[in-house]
Amino acid sequence: DGAPHGATLLSATGIGGEDLTGSVTIGSTTYTNVPGGTVSWSFGHTNYNPQGDCVEIAIAPAEAFITVEGWNGIYDGTPHGATILTATGVGGEDITGYVMVGSATYTDVPGGLVDWSFNDINYWPLNGSVDIVIEPADATITVNGWSGVYDGLPHGATLVSATGISGQDLSAFVAVSTTTYMDVPGGSVPWSFCHTNYNPQGDCVEIAIAPAEAFITVEGWNGIYDGAPHGATILTATGVGGEDLTGYVSIDSTAYANVPGGSVAWSFNDINYWSLNGSVDIVIEPADATITVNGWSGVYDGLPHGATLVSATGISGQDLSAFVAVSTTTYTDVPGGSVPWSFCHPNYVTQNNQASVAISKASLTVTALDRTSQYSDQLQELLFERAGFIGSDDAGVVSGLPVLNTTANRTSPAGTYPITVDVSGMDAINYCFVPVEGTYTITKEDLSVFYDITLTSQLVAAPGGTAPYFDLVVELKETRPDGPAGSALAGDIHNALLGTMRMTLTPVGPGVSYVSGVVRHRWNGLDDYDGILYALCGFADGIPVNTYEVQFELADNPYYQLASNASVFTVYDPSLGFTTGGGWFYWPGTADASTGYLGDKTNFGYTMSYGKKINNLKGNLLTIRHMANGDIYRIKSNAIDAGSLALGTTELPMGWAIFSGKSTATSIESGIEWTVGNIPFQVYVEDRNEPGLLDDRFWIGTSGFTFLTMAEPCLDEAVCIQGGNIFVPHASAKK
Repeated sequence: DGAPHGATLLSATGIGGEDLTGSVTIGSTTYTNVPGGTVSWSFGHTNYNPQGDCVEIAIAPAEAFITVEGWNGIYDGTPHGATILTATGVGGEDITGYVMVGSATYTDVPGGLVDWSFNDINYWPLNGSVDIVIEPADATITVNGWSGVYDGLPHGATLVSATGISGQDLSAFVAVSTTTYMDVPGGSVPWSFCHTNYNPQGDCVEIAIAPAEAFITVEGWNGIYDGAPHGATILTATGVGGEDLTGYVSIDSTAYANVPGGSVAWSFNDINYWSLNGSVDIVIEPADATITVNGWSGVYDGLPHGATLVSATGISGQDLSAFVAVSTTTYTDVPGGSVPWSFCHPNYVTQNNQASVAISKASLTVTALDRTSQYSDQLQELLFERAGFIGSDDAGVVSGLPVLNTTANRTSPAGTYPITVDVSGMDAINYCFVPVEGTYTITKEDLSVFYDITLTSQLVAAPGGTAPYFDLVVELKETRPDGPAGSALAGDIHNALLGTMRMTLTPVGPGVSYVSGVVRHRWNGLDDYDGILYALCGFADGIPVNTYEVQFELADNPYYQLASNASVFTVYDPSLGFTTGGGWFYWPGTADASTGYLGDKTNFGYTMSYGKKINNLKGNLLTIRHMANGDIYRIKSNAIDAGSLALGTTELPMGWAIFSGKSTATSIESGIEWTVGNIPFQVYVEDRNEPGLLDDRFWIGTSGFTFLTMAEPCLDEAVCIQGGNIFVPHASAKK
């Protein structure tokens, strides 16, 4: 009932009806809403047993009065929903807040239901639904068609307006057919309207199109032949709004490529335009062709030459070669000539002309051949060669011979001299002549050097001293045999005195080189190949003990060159307690009795001694072998084996010595020199008393240089020297 309810003390009595109300305590709890609850109470009194309990407050739901209303009417474009009309409870209590009406609203036809419910703890719950009923309205629809002259544009129906309740725009619900008409005569276009809130509508409108006037211009062609077909050309074919009507103009397919041309008909038909027709002229004039006919211009080559059609082109590169007639006339010889040609084609202007064939003389070189001879020899015959003949041409097409000259003669010094060529006396129809000089080379005559065999060593002026002044003599004469056979002649031996002569002594061991002073000369009074010059090379006193390589030089001489030469010379001192020697001999086994060749002349020189310490061996060795063909083989010591010197005597009486070491081996073969280092060598010598001429003996062996290696054993194979001396300290043997 909406009021609060609690527990109520109905009675509290004791013995004799004693009022015990004041001893009862009831809880103050009250309940207003369903379902109520419990309220506790208690009783306490000294004379009574205590009590306590709970009583129920029971509240049952009441009945509420709820009225909810829906909506019914014609579509008006606004939303409609349920509305609470009344919601009252006990005592007229407003219980609207406990009524839940669905939020659903309906704007469109046909409407719908809206649910509602009532829930309050103190009232029985209620629920239900009401109807929202919306009826369709009438819309106002206006659709227009089209009427006019063909304008090339598509025309269809147009929605003018579609409005509903309160001016609602219903255009989106009007379906106008997309059918359009561009061509005459047009047609009809249907439309329809459908909207859930409005009654449906539909109809058709007319599209009426009348023919238009077209503007057609067709042109012919007038120009020079260009090789292409020409017909009528549409210049303009336009309709309403500039519409391109080219596709509706029918031009006759006739085309004219060649002179003189012709006429072409045309017509125009289009459903949207009035029909038209006519014809135009095609006028073609002859063109100029580009014709290139080349003659020939060049040096005589022995071949026939005529005119050549290089190109014959027309418009757009048209090949007109077949219409050019070139004469077959050809020219082979100087000066050539002219060749006519012509061109004729119905579409081109006719042409006639001539091509020139110009042939110039070819160059024929007349070359003086290079020649060479030695000073004093007869000059070789001057020869020439012709080069540059064309094809099968040969010397038969040339008249006359060249004249060759040179400033060289058999007495000219070595050098190069021009060989001139005079071609003024030569002639040929198709050739001109180009002279080419040659070179005549005069080389130096070979001069042989022979060392005087009587002086291959020199004793010091005094014990412990140096050599006195001495002369070393060489013989100089032209080398024999002299070649080439048949043209070799002897020169003037006195020309050998030109330039500078000198002799150099180069120590094999430590020391400096010595160059001769004034070189004196003698002549044996004979000429030609028998003429001999003697060169006396003087050396001042003071040259120390050593073994020397001898080299004679002839510098800056324009007539002679020296063959390879070398010898050995030794300055020795017997008082020093060492072995020394120098001289020459014929290498064993090289003599040739059939030719009178005595053998390969071999020079040698050495010095060898111990120092203060018995094993401190000092010394040097030089050995040179001269071969019959001019090759030279040489061994020069570069190290002496410590303690390798052995000295002794025999009963002959004779002194002997052996020593060994390392050397540098040199070969000069055909003028080409090569050297090998650290070649081991061993030497054995015998001194058979002073002066030892033809008695002293020499032997040498190497490891790897066969040209200066004698057979073994050394005691049997040592050779007697032909000149010089070997000194080994010894005393006469006791008997």
